[in-house]
Amino acid sequence: MDALQVVAVPCQENDIGIVKINDASENEKYGLKDLPNVMYMRNLVPSLMVGDFEDPDQVLEWILKQQTSTLIEEVTDEILTELVDSHEYVAVYFRGDCEENKEVDCDEVLAGLETIDEDLDEIGIILVTTKDKTVAQDNGK
Repeated sequence: MDALQVVAVPCQENDIGIVKINDASENEKYGLKDLPNVMYMRNLVPSLMVGDFEDPDQVLEWILKQQTSTLIEEVTDEILTELVDSHEYVAVYFRGDCEENKEVDCDEVLAGLETIDEDLDEIGIILVTTKDKTVAQDNGK
């Protein structure tokens, strides 16, 4: 039994719908190159899970955390491009690969940004993070 089947009942009890997609065009739309993957959608803003997709406890914990707290969403370049095209204000933390960049503590930066994320939501600014830097380079920002 895969992790999503195990977490289906607790998710249903918490009013969280689960959809399993096997459509390559949907994967491409969201820039999902590595499969399988877990994505949570809140107000049409997707967030990608970073972790062990095969561990049902970790998957459920991550999903419930997404539902109950305001977190900065992890997105791909494709998702970011769609957000920029469809929202007036989008703030992005282009963090790069945190494993390679030892000069910056990504968790510390994200923790600091989490303190203002809810305030930004209230004034209509979406705050996301990505390790991809292509969109930043493409837009010269």
